[in-house]
Amino acid sequence: PVLWRALSAANPLVRLNAAPVLADTFPLRDPVDEGEAETEATVRKTVQVLVGLLRDPEPRVRVAASNATGRILVAFWDVLQTADIRRLLNEIITKHSSDASSAAVRAEAVATVGLLIEAEHSRAV
Repeated sequence: PVLWRALSAANPLVRLNAAPVLADTFPLRDPVDEGEAETEATVRKTVQVLVGLLRDPEPRVRVAASNATGRILVAFWDVLQTADIRRLLNEIITKHSSDASSAAVRAEAVATVGLLIEAEHSRAV
């Protein structure tokens, strides 16, 4: 779909606007494909895209990606594999919380972790 192209667009404003859409539409899948394998493949692709957005050179995109990641984790913790959850949290906790280039990225990392702490299912981590 168009969303996948927007998430990897050269223009950072396009990526910035696409990140919340990804969170709103997760898990993005074709309603015709009802197979579990297709849904799992889409979830894996979404996690890869989120990691890419969390590593984006544009700080505003990293902020939006951190917010989108938090929203997805709170709503779909049980759907995601443990390795994917750890991968996403590692980006936010270790890299975003100490991002020297942007205070907004650091602030959103704290907000995202706060959101996750409030969610009961994430307490095991």
